[in-house]
Amino acid sequence: MKTNHDLYEKFSKIYEVFFKPFFIKGIVMSIKTLENQNPKSVLEVGCGPGYSFEFYPENLSVTAYDVSKSMVEEAKLKIKDMTLKDIKILEVTEYQKYLEAKEFDSVLSFSVLSVVPEPQIFLNDLKKYCAKGGYLYLTVHNRRRGFKKYFDVLFDYPCRLLFGFTLLRHIEDFDWTGFEIVETKSANKMLFFSLNDLVVVKKIS
Repeated sequence: MKTNHDLYEKFSKIYEVFFKPFFIKGIVMSIKTLENQNPKSVLEVGCGPGYSFEFYPENLSVTAYDVSKSMVEEAKLKIKDMTLKDIKILEVTEYQKYLEAKEFDSVLSFSVLSVVPEPQIFLNDLKKYCAKGGYLYLTVHNRRRGFKKYFDVLFDYPCRLLFGFTLLRHIEDFDWTGFEIVETKSANKMLFFSLNDLVVVKKIS
């Protein structure tokens, strides 16, 4: 399975053109839902080229990072004209040290769980950065029911091989100790399929 890091580095210049039309609705839905909680600070993990940045409100402090250096460079170009927004993009070499003792009112991650090689470890990091009473906003591949589940099985291998993500990783597969899933709703619909779900999770302890 190709890693998202390899693909990001190779296709960072065209990534947004190819993937944004498929996933932007879920990102916009996440940020609109986020605004109802009125957070002061958010962390976006796996920000890619930064195509979510334009949708954040101006009164919100946003910290973002990605493991791909080329994606970080693309994201920095995005915020040059966003002078009224408080967005800080962390360099690949600094994000772990910077985030070591920090917590945020909300943590967002869009379609990243399906590509990371160790998803539970990744998820545990998201939990660590979320303050008690705060929320995680995740877009994840949904578990299809009925005959549609066979499409996931059929197309999982090509998706792993060509794009580095799996269709067979779902929100129910992970340990949510200390958290409560408060909302799940369909996002990024295409024809009669929903490409993924927006899952909102609250940190309760």
